[in-house]
Amino acid sequence: MFGVTSDSMAVACEACGGRLFFFGRRKEYRYYGCRACGSLQLVPQPTREELQEAYQTEYATAEHITSNGDWCHRISQAYFRAVLVTLTNLGVHKVTEIGAGWGVLCDLLIKEGLDYDGVEPSRQMAEYCRRRGLPVRQGD
Repeated sequence: MFGVTSDSMAVACEACGGRLFFFGRRKEYRYYGCRACGSLQLVPQPTREELQEAYQTEYATAEHITSNGDWCHRISQAYFRAVLVTLTNLGVHKVTEIGAGWGVLCDLLIKEGLDYDGVEPSRQMAEYCRRRGLPVRQGD
């Protein structure tokens, strides 16, 4: 994959091949943004095994997510509406979300007429989305 040794090292975007810039860190993760397509991604990308481990041991206990999808939909509306406004202002018409969670963003984007496709590693969250009729599939 990518062998990044410095936060200032240029790497290519996974989505479009554009030039990435260092966006920030959280824990041991390094986030990069793409100037060309606007995506945000981890560099280097975690392996399948690292992702599975993170979702099993870290994700649900990171205190940024709840196990109650309905509650999450109620309390996160303002945040995701701000994301929607930003995407609309940028002229985005299609969104592919990796890590769709409880589908809050998905729900808003579809109601606004945007084309949406979502993937969620958590079986519980993906099933919740499907029960709500949202186009989120379980997978990595």
